[in-house]
Amino acid sequence: MARSYSVVFTILLIILSATTGVGCIDGQEQGNGIARKFFELREQTLDQRGTPAQVAQILALSNDTGRYEHPAFSIVMTLDEARRGMIAHLKEGHDAKITIRRFFHSSNFTVAETTLHYFVPDDSGQLKEINRNGAAIFEFRAGRITRVAEY
Repeated sequence: MARSYSVVFTILLIILSATTGVGCIDGQEQGNGIARKFFELREQTLDQRGTPAQVAQILALSNDTGRYEHPAFSIVMTLDEARRGMIAHLKEGHDAKITIRRFFHSSNFTVAETTLHYFVPDDSGQLKEINRNGAAIFEFRAGRITRVAEY
């Protein structure tokens, strides 16, 4: 499974390296700001700080027809489905930190390369450390997220 993530991520980076820098600077900065806000709020929903209000703030970054996806697991959700899923998993982790390592841009999307670090309780109740590298693709229309896919 980890191997498939690295293959997908490598292919994604190759494609993006061919298109990095395409698009206008203002749009890139706006996309970066929206992605940063998304991850700031998402980080909090993954640990003891999470509240339903933060889930609502994450989803408010999207337009009404926005989609939230986990392609590696073949999951595509409407905003309502994403809301229910995020709320169901609030406060499952501890001390989450999402670091955005860099952004890549194309004329119609932004990719954020990230590292997620947090702790989750194992079956015995002991906290297990999780470190996961990933990427998220954000598509925008009129300053709102139309699609976010987290790998």
